[in-house]
Amino acid sequence: MTNVRGYFRKDGTWVRAHQRSAPRRIGLAATATFTAGGIAVVAVTLPPGGHAPKQARVQAIPAVAEAGFRRSETTLAAAGYRTVLAKKLDTECAANSYGRVRAFFRRHPCDWLARAYLQIGESEILVAISWVGMPSASLAGEYKHLIDTPGAGGVTELSRAVKLYRYLDYASSAHTSGNGGTAVWNVQVRPVYPRPPAEITKVLLAARQ
Repeated sequence: MTNVRGYFRKDGTWVRAHQRSAPRRIGLAATATFTAGGIAVVAVTLPPGGHAPKQARVQAIPAVAEAGFRRSETTLAAAGYRTVLAKKLDTECAANSYGRVRAFFRRHPCDWLARAYLQIGESEILVAISWVGMPSASLAGEYKHLIDTPGAGGVTELSRAVKLYRYLDYASSAHTSGNGGTAVWNVQVRPVYPRPPAEITKVLLAARQ
């Protein structure tokens, strides 16, 4: 509260001394950008008692997911495949998933989501990869069990954001998954045109994270 002394208004009326609420100060986060290992990083300084929004906590694809994406790309290239890699970082899993997996994320929000897809050859085969960071190892285990359950849904494949592949779903596609600590990865292989089962298996094994 602030004490206000009595004063005359412009119209000549007298205003008695009174107390007025101090204007509320809204703490803003200060940011500074610097480069670390070639990646632009934003450092956020919060006001006392402030909390960083999720977008401020995750600025770049986590190293474990980035390494997995690159490993798949390198392994497939070494096997003789020509690949094109696209990737994206998100902080909302429920908005980028479907089925029972979406319901799970609504109850247990993830910490981060990194998605990628590899286009092999002349759009002959698509490889969808996702990494999900959960708040705890136990929740990561629950999520992995769910994505390994047929018909439970999953993370929306990044390739479906591309007009050419919008209607290509991954139902019954070959898939494999794994987890370590609080991060879970999932790989799915979807032939755009009919391919021998042996080749699909070869690509799936090469794309393991």
